Amino acid sequence: MPSGFVVPLQLRSDGTFLVTDDPARILRQRILDLLVTNLYERVMRPTYGCDLEGFLFTEVIEHLLAAKASEITSIINNALSYGEVLDTRITPLPDGPESVVQVQVLYRAYLGGGVEMLSEQLSASDLAIEGM
Repeated sequence: MPSGFVVPLQLRSDGTFLVTDDPARILRQRILDLLVTNLYERVMRPTYGCDLEGFLFTEVIEHLLAAKASEITSIINNALSYGEVLDTRITPLPDGPESVVQVQVLYRAYLGGGVEMLSEQLSASDLAIEGM
């Protein structure tokens, strides 16, 4: 597995960026990148991303959560080459000033083997402003 930059970027004392070759960390970063990227956000890759922004700006309908989770699993698995997503769950969080969901992704690296979990709270403003 190749190495990748540590996200968020960290500058080392010698002026180079910190990198990692830990398969689980690289996969976690790639999964999170896909989760916070909206469709058509990347000019040369318009179909890259899970498009959670569009999902957050609609009324959360319980029976659509499983369908969106399944779609996210499929999108991420199609984009990864060094691991796989085993399960994705989306849970709406109590109402506030904006839509917020808890996204949990169970994944494993082909090299290293252990099952890891990424759990992030994502809101409409996080995706609109901070998309990577």
